Amino acid sequence: MFAGFKNVWRCTNIRANTPVWTRITDLGLGNDCAVLEQSQANTDVLYLARYDNRFFRSDNCNDGTPTWVELTSFLPASGTPTDIEAHPIDPDIVYMTIGNEIFKSTNKGLTWTDLSGNLPNIHISTVAYYRNAQEGLYVGTDAGVYYKDASLTNWILFNTGMPVSARVTELEVYYDNDSVSSDVIRASTYGRGLWGSDMYHSAPEADFTADKTLIPVGCAIDFSDLSNGVPTSWQWTFPGGTPSFSTTKHPQDILYLTPGVYQVKLVIGNEAGTDSITKLNYITVSSSLLPGVDFTADKNALCVGDFVQFTDLTEYCPTAWTWEFIPSTVIYLLGTTQNSQNPTVLFTENGAYTVTLTATNSNGTSSTTKTDFILNGGYIPPFEENFENGFQTHHWSTVNPDSQMTWDTISVPGVAPGNKAAWMNLFNYVWIGKRDQLVSPVMNFSGMTGVTLDFRHAYAQRDVLKDSLILLVSEDCGATWSRILALGPNGTPAIFVTHEPTMDPFFPQSADDWCSGNYGVDCYQVDLDAWAGKNNVKLAFESYNRRGNNLFLDDIWVTGVVGIPNAGSGPGSFRIYPNPSTGLVNLYMDQPEGEVHVQLLDIRGRVHLTQSYQPGPGSLKTQLDLGGLAKGIYFVKVITRGAIRIEKIVKD
Repeated sequence: MFAGFKNVWRCTNIRANTPVWTRITDLGLGNDCAVLEQSQANTDVLYLARYDNRFFRSDNCNDGTPTWVELTSFLPASGTPTDIEAHPIDPDIVYMTIGNEIFKSTNKGLTWTDLSGNLPNIHISTVAYYRNAQEGLYVGTDAGVYYKDASLTNWILFNTGMPVSARVTELEVYYDNDSVSSDVIRASTYGRGLWGSDMYHSAPEADFTADKTLIPVGCAIDFSDLSNGVPTSWQWTFPGGTPSFSTTKHPQDILYLTPGVYQVKLVIGNEAGTDSITKLNYITVSSSLLPGVDFTADKNALCVGDFVQFTDLTEYCPTAWTWEFIPSTVIYLLGTTQNSQNPTVLFTENGAYTVTLTATNSNGTSSTTKTDFILNGGYIPPFEENFENGFQTHHWSTVNPDSQMTWDTISVPGVAPGNKAAWMNLFNYVWIGKRDQLVSPVMNFSGMTGVTLDFRHAYAQRDVLKDSLILLVSEDCGATWSRILALGPNGTPAIFVTHEPTMDPFFPQSADDWCSGNYGVDCYQVDLDAWAGKNNVKLAFESYNRRGNNLFLDDIWVTGVVGIPNAGSGPGSFRIYPNPSTGLVNLYMDQPEGEVHVQLLDIRGRVHLTQSYQPGPGSLKTQLDLGGLAKGIYFVKVITRGAIRIEKIVKD
């Protein structure tokens, strides 16, 4: 049990003669708690709203020392929440009432949708979720009770028999264990007593779904009722299934043993009537359908010593699994083996691993292979990030010490192809002096030299306010960090800025507003050769907030050369000039050895030009035409016998 006063207290022996309470918050001085709500779907999640209009969430409220995330800045309206209702099945969904409105969040309070609709402009004190309807919501207001579910476009007054303008202060649903028809709702009122009612029932509308409709022989199916109107009785018919009949709301494990195509019928009823639906040719049972093999892992790039949790995603009722890793230098952990459905695996060799999963069902066996799926020690350059799929694809993470604004992705112009970039909303970040980090996945520079980092940024100074961008490097997977670069404006176009000063929130409108554009600085290149030859390397882009203006990052590219230096000097070295260039570039190579292959790549690794030469004795002189390319950073890659060299060039 949890109780809220100035702080939140927890008791784990509430039925004992002498209950013991433990304080689980230390959120500083403030008003009393207004609302506490624990999620039924995930009992580790606890929401807290206080009378000083602050809002918090803990995702580990049952731990010895729970941690709390402040979500006040994400509240959908001003004022103190009057009630919070967590979804009984989905741990990410929560409802909240504030003032005269009701809101819904599908991500545990980070964003909200207004559900108020046609509700009258009167105070709402409470909300109750009814799980036997399709998103059935009852709200208690200063003028009685209102109801809405997925079948209704608008809220309806649910007030029959209740005193006119009764001020409802609390709603609770009683669920009868034997029959949905006996469920009731209770309403407490201010000065008008306690009231009760049957639940809202309307004419039933039958519908259902199944967790799968194409299966091999011998596979079981789970069915779910999706009917509206709050049915109180169900009659299912499953031709070809075992059992072939059910009266439960959500029949489970209906087994199909014979190939064929089958229909499913559902008849529902309540006191308002009956309805039925038959889905013809709904279930297909095949004698030749093999497993559709797939899998995922909780991470792909690993710090040395990390273990990986694999998750089987195979379709069509697999019954047996065999995992194979190349190289085979792995250890299975937590009691799992190569035949576990979801093994936990430790990789003991530095480098890339190829993973194969073979799955079996009643019809036979199939497999899938993912080459270089696990990278122990980190991603091997060239590594590129354009944030088009957010932070998740390459497992970027954020460090947000104050649980306020932090790094996120946004759609902005000037980053084609695509439209996403990482950004910090420093314009609206009121907490001056705060630092937030965008941390890269782990990288592996083993056997490399000439390691460099290139990135694009966009920033405009506001008045005299000066934010900073700091680059940190770790060689022990983030345990310790070294600061290698600090950037910030100085009031001139010569340092950090990419757009003229503005008092408005800055958002780049084209490529000209980014580095190497029409104003301010060129894009930065950072020498990471001090970490060449090492694995377990991470980068962190740290913002330091002085409430200046918005900061954007994109096109992060880490490159290196295996075993040799970049352009260098001596036999096989080359020079490119002029650099920067607006068009033709001269390439001079001293004493090349054998055939020479030249490629021109952009920052995303795409090849724009390929040329090959058979030079005679002496030097090679040729030209590359950049005239048709967009402004930006490019790389000239020269491949000769036993050597690869790379040089950066800027197109103005």
